[in-house]
Amino acid sequence: LGGEFNLRLRGDVHPNTLNEILGKWWIDTWKMFEIKKDPRATIDVWGKWGDLNGSVKGRVRMDDFTLLTAPFRRVTLSIDHSPDFTRIGAEELAGGKSEEDGMVQGSISWDWRKPKVLAGPMIVLRGNLQPWIAADCSTDSFAEILRKIELPSSHSFDLSVTPTENGLNIEANAECLAPFKAWGVESRNFKINVVSKNNIIDAHSSFVLADGEVKFELKGKSPHESEILLELKNCDTLKITRLTEKLKGAKADSIEMFKPGSNLNFNFHGTVDIENPTEIKGLGAFDLYSPDLKKIRLLGGLSTILESLGIEATTYTLDHINGHFGCVDGTAYFPDLMVMGPQSYLGLNGEVHIKETEVDFNGQFTVPKSGGFTPLEILNLSRNLVNNTKI
Repeated sequence: LGGEFNLRLRGDVHPNTLNEILGKWWIDTWKMFEIKKDPRATIDVWGKWGDLNGSVKGRVRMDDFTLLTAPFRRVTLSIDHSPDFTRIGAEELAGGKSEEDGMVQGSISWDWRKPKVLAGPMIVLRGNLQPWIAADCSTDSFAEILRKIELPSSHSFDLSVTPTENGLNIEANAECLAPFKAWGVESRNFKINVVSKNNIIDAHSSFVLADGEVKFELKGKSPHESEILLELKNCDTLKITRLTEKLKGAKADSIEMFKPGSNLNFNFHGTVDIENPTEIKGLGAFDLYSPDLKKIRLLGGLSTILESLGIEATTYTLDHINGHFGCVDGTAYFPDLMVMGPQSYLGLNGEVHIKETEVDFNGQFTVPKSGGFTPLEILNLSRNLVNNTKI
């Protein structure tokens, strides 16, 4: 007992076999991993038998494992441990299930001369790992959002982790200027920054989607208590609607009311439970333009006949919608919805029950006077009229 020794291990070695020799730092390191088969390793250990402050050098190859709840395909680790420092180099830390999921390289280190909470780990990783894999290390819900963003291998990704007295500070960045797909829609100019500090996640993202600009921000302690900001500027309404309908599994014919050339501006600020999106609270506004959004024919079929003859006095085109809304307790309220056209407008107020998708609106349809004669000055609308006009 206490004599000097030198130990070399080569082959398939389960990390637990070295627990009694290397001690707590080794045990804590492998707690971050969930391995499915024994790693292939070459490890040299030397020191005094029974003294857990020995030195270690080695290389470990692992395949198909989990790191901090995120899936990885392979990695080669270079281990260099002494009583004062531990450094683990990560070569080709390949994430996900396929090559398209990317990889990173970098290091994990500890400085054992510092107080325990500040000793480590300090992590620095760079490469082209898909952002959802990094997010999966901390929150499954945020990872599911990012999983819909498919970045090409040309994108960049970096991750840094720093220990503090209040826990680990984590920052991740990703950038992709090349075209990519987000929720199946062509996009580009993607940037995201995610910071986790004092157990609070703060995420900022922007990219081009549906020919417009999208800005998304999230901040909260957990997926159940997150504050969000969502902005869409000059987005193609038809493409955005196709996207939302696709996510909901709706049929394509439900979006035929929007024509090419439609334009949408939208903003919302509030709180949402990411795991239960219908539980949303907050305020927002929108402005939408779509050519020939809806035609109101005062005389029904007769107005259609008159149109074919070039007489459009009884037909009114609506092509512009704007208004504000608020969401609370599973209901969206619209106090000032306006549907407008060159010669008429439809003013509405009402509510939408998000879970049941029930609509309840009332409003007025106003048309202009012509030579002192009013074909229809104000028409009080019932819910049926609103549903029939499909607004």
